[in-house]
Amino acid sequence: MLRGGISAKVFALMLAIFIVFITGALYMQTAFFENFYTTRKAEALDQKMEGFSALYSDSDWTTRQLRLNTTAFERANGVRMAIVDESINMLNDETYYMLVEDYSGVEVSLELNASLSDQEFSRIKDIQMGAEIHAEGFLLGKVESLHMSPVRLVVGDEVIIDYKPVYGYDGSSDNLDRIAGRMKASNLPTEEAIIKGVESHALWSVVDYWNRHYNIKTASNMKGQKEELMDNPEKQAFVFSEPISRERYLTRVYPMKKGDQIHYAFVVASQLPILEAVETLSSYYAIIVLAAIIMSVFLSYLVSRIVTRPLLRINTIAGQMADLDFSNYIEVRTDDEIGHLSQSLNTLSMNLQSNMEELKLANAQLQKDIEKERRLETMRREFISGASHELKTPIGIIQGFAEGIKDGLAQGKTDYFVDVILEEADKMDALVKDMLDLSRIEHDPNSLDLEIFECGAFVRSICEKLEPQIIERGMDLKLSVELDPTLVYADRRRMEQVLTNGLNNAMRYSYEGSTIQVKLSEGRQAVRITIVNPGDPIPEDHLAHVWDRFYRVDPSRSKASGGSGLGLSIVREILVQHNVDFGISNTDTGVSFYFEMKKDRSF
Repeated sequence: MLRGGISAKVFALMLAIFIVFITGALYMQTAFFENFYTTRKAEALDQKMEGFSALYSDSDWTTRQLRLNTTAFERANGVRMAIVDESINMLNDETYYMLVEDYSGVEVSLELNASLSDQEFSRIKDIQMGAEIHAEGFLLGKVESLHMSPVRLVVGDEVIIDYKPVYGYDGSSDNLDRIAGRMKASNLPTEEAIIKGVESHALWSVVDYWNRHYNIKTASNMKGQKEELMDNPEKQAFVFSEPISRERYLTRVYPMKKGDQIHYAFVVASQLPILEAVETLSSYYAIIVLAAIIMSVFLSYLVSRIVTRPLLRINTIAGQMADLDFSNYIEVRTDDEIGHLSQSLNTLSMNLQSNMEELKLANAQLQKDIEKERRLETMRREFISGASHELKTPIGIIQGFAEGIKDGLAQGKTDYFVDVILEEADKMDALVKDMLDLSRIEHDPNSLDLEIFECGAFVRSICEKLEPQIIERGMDLKLSVELDPTLVYADRRRMEQVLTNGLNNAMRYSYEGSTIQVKLSEGRQAVRITIVNPGDPIPEDHLAHVWDRFYRVDPSRSKASGGSGLGLSIVREILVQHNVDFGISNTDTGVSFYFEMKKDRSF
């Protein structure tokens, strides 16, 4: 109730006020930034154009000087500039055109700067006089000096440009003027000019647009009026959107006196930086709004915590105590009723926690004792069962042969009966020793006597010692050492026990006439010894149990099946204490047993 009441209301109120304020302020800045930026840019251009206009009116620049001065102005202000006369000839740039005489004898100048790109210029640079020309656009000027910036131009059968779809003309009611005739004269760019680029294409487009929509003199002529150009025309400003690239240009047109004529200075600034700045600011403000929201969330949460924290904390701790969790306490900072209540709950929590800890410890110890007793009982049962099973056969044999001697059945065979009794006694002795050895290893994990020795020589000596027994059983032994002399760090006696046990198992379960292979291979941290013997594979469901004590694959535990069943258990304990990798797996021809010995890293 507290969390849904006081905290939620304080949090929601502060968050709403802050979001409304910051969002409104940032929206107002973004909405008016473009107009503010454009106004400041225009004011700056107006101031600089005052000086340029005065200098232009009083000077007698050559074409080269005019180009140099306009280029300097462009670089200083980040704009493009075009100077045109009353006949709309660009004075600071080369004018490219084709003079076409139509079939009625009227001459029309096709102005190409605003219409053709560099690629299109290259397609008509070698056009010959008399070529057939078809053009569509708006005719401007008087009959004796008509000119057109074509939106569609066809030279012969080749379509050079077709901007009609761009301008939205569908061909049925586009009110465009059309001319058809032959080229009488031309001024086209050279190959070198095309390679350098006809850079004033956009400027000519702006001038052409102004001439058709804003030029007072042209408008008067098109209306058939005889108004003269005003003595003091004012500057004009408009935004031109290039129809192909859709780029927007802020254009300022400044009339300038030049003798008894009026020339026009077109100053064109791309609005792309303005739009990019607005977009950047929008993204920046979005980040600010996000950061402000995060900050408001933090502040609202902080205030709500300050106001409601004590009661909420008490409520939380009380709920945890109801769930028997006494790990947390209430921080007491005031000496009032809430502080006293907090202290009382802390005391109650500590007392309950102490009692619960004692109960948990007693219960955990009881569980450990029960589990230990259960494990020991299982081990005792398994050990007694396994030991009795293993001892039953030799004891029975000894008892039988001893009774035979007593009953006189050993007449003439005394030595044989005694040898059998001694052999079975040796087996019992070996079994008891294995049991004692396994018990000692399991209960004394620090019994290893680690030393440094050469692995190859160690394995070779064991193989040479056991090779006669292998040959006696009708088998061969092959040792393959795939490493340079390598020092290992291990308990030599225990590792000899592991290797001997592995070779004995290989002898016991290999086919007669087969070859037991012992391979040494070098790893990054250890040396691996692999013993591969041809023989019957171990059933897959038995592989996981071969390490168990008294476990043998042969369930009958017959005398011919092998040893006591403790060998691999001892091997496992030795290798576990060495903390190395080992395992048994079936191969295509038999069984593979491997184990590792760690390399010496003391040098």
